[in-house]
Amino acid sequence: MKKNFLVKHYISAIIIIFLVFFYFGFYNIFFGGKNISKTPKIRIVVAHNKKIIEEADDFLKQRYRETYGKELEIEWIKYGGQNTNLKIVDAAFKQNNEKTCGFDAIWGGGVRNYYILHNQGRLATHNFSEEFKNWLPQKIGSICLYNEKEEERTWVATMLSTFLIAYNKEILKRDGIEPPTSWRDLADKRFLDKLAGVNPAESSSIWTLCEVILESYGFDEGWEILGRMAANSICFHSKSSVATNSIFEGEALVAPSIAYYVISMLENQPNDKITYSVPNYNENIFNVDPYATLTGALDPGLSAFICKSLLSIKFQQLMIKKKGTPGGPITQTFARISVVEDAYKGVPKSSIASHIKSLDDLKKTSIIDSNMDINPMHSELLLDLFECSFIKTHSHLKRAWSLIIKNDCDPKMITLLMKPLIQPDEFESLTKVWDDELIKTEKKLEWSNEIFDRCKKIEKYYNNN
Repeated sequence: MKKNFLVKHYISAIIIIFLVFFYFGFYNIFFGGKNISKTPKIRIVVAHNKKIIEEADDFLKQRYRETYGKELEIEWIKYGGQNTNLKIVDAAFKQNNEKTCGFDAIWGGGVRNYYILHNQGRLATHNFSEEFKNWLPQKIGSICLYNEKEEERTWVATMLSTFLIAYNKEILKRDGIEPPTSWRDLADKRFLDKLAGVNPAESSSIWTLCEVILESYGFDEGWEILGRMAANSICFHSKSSVATNSIFEGEALVAPSIAYYVISMLENQPNDKITYSVPNYNENIFNVDPYATLTGALDPGLSAFICKSLLSIKFQQLMIKKKGTPGGPITQTFARISVVEDAYKGVPKSSIASHIKSLDDLKKTSIIDSNMDINPMHSELLLDLFECSFIKTHSHLKRAWSLIIKNDCDPKMITLLMKPLIQPDEFESLTKVWDDELIKTEKKLEWSNEIFDRCKKIEKYYNNN
């Protein structure tokens, strides 16, 4: 009897353990596993740095606690820059037949990727109340904060960032080099081997800068500017922040930088040698930092709460104020620009980190609009063209550019080196077939070889003269 009782007891225990394991393990793995804990949870793909994530995490959890009287769990998903994040999201959607990607929302990294996700049907629509629309305008100047058509409102700007040019003023002054004041200046021969480059394929912010240069200067001139900037670069970093940091480390003398990188670095590492310039009046670039709910999110209502909280005056002030000021951030200064006008009310200008002290300042500024509706294949093609023209061939490009500079910058040689490998009218036909790996591989090899050949011709020309 006792033996039978023990056997039954053990069998019952095994069955219970199996059921628990099945429910918490197999069910979660194979059936999508909704959050079965009592604590609400949201998974957000994020492109922001660790410090912004820490400030946002503390703020959102506290706000949820004050609103609902319970805890909130946030899982921040960060694989790298937003371009890398987008590849992960893309693969996850494809794996799940476009119904979900396993993440709930995406935040930060520039508007280009949100247009791509929107066009792919991977973003949920936001239902904006009239109160919300009165509070957050659809545009500030020419900058779009959300889509005008209600059925296309799938993302909303949570803040703005702008670009500056960071440089070592002491060494430039010592060497008699005029400081840069425009993006065109970074393409000038005086910055040969002094510029910190960034690979746009790995940095969505720098890719935004490249796209805007192409848009604002026209394709031929814009491509030459990008080519000369690439040839002036010491190397290509994977992140904008690393390029900016190289100025502080003495590895480079000048770099394009998102404003908050250089401003926060100057605050955290005071350095009399380093400063920055705001590009000329007609070359200001403002990049939108959006938030969106992803298709298939487990709790769209919770995502909407996060979105509204990020647009609250308290959070906006965390982003615009200097570290240590009342209502400002604890970890570091972020030097962002608010999209909510009321966030600036009552805030002393001395407490605001950015050179933009109010939305009125922004409206008065001449803006290059970076809100472009980008075809993902068109964008991928341009990135591949950039890689073959300037990155894979970088050492040859630099050598040829150095020879041109040493020999009085012959315009014919500059055109030979910097002329685009394809023209805009060729993009449409190539874009249609750019998902064909064989075509892509053959074309990229052809492009790289063409640049190598151009560099050899330039070297041969100067060696023979």
